[in-house]
Amino acid sequence: MESNLKVLIAKKNITIERLSKEINVSKVTLYRLANGKLKKPKYETLKKVSDFFSITVEELLKKETIWIQKNLSSTQLPTKLLKRFKDKYLTKILSYIIPQERT
Repeated sequence: MESNLKVLIAKKNITIERLSKEINVSKVTLYRLANGKLKKPKYETLKKVSDFFSITVEELLKKETIWIQKNLSSTQLPTKLLKRFKDKYLTKILSYIIPQERT
């Protein structure tokens, strides 16, 4: 299950270690959540993370939504993350906005 955790951490300029201490969730769990390796995260964990970042659990789990609505124009995000977004999602988003002719 993918989440917005990497983006949120980058935006807030904190580490997973610091987040772990702040919300009392193990570093391993947070690393796995950030990397999409946590298949069935506990709601309690998701709620703690989302509360820390002042977002809903749904926003935490909707990767494309939070990128567009909250982070795309942020100058605080590292260039590498913006490039990853562009490469991975922009083409997909544009295909919905500007339908391509099928041959």
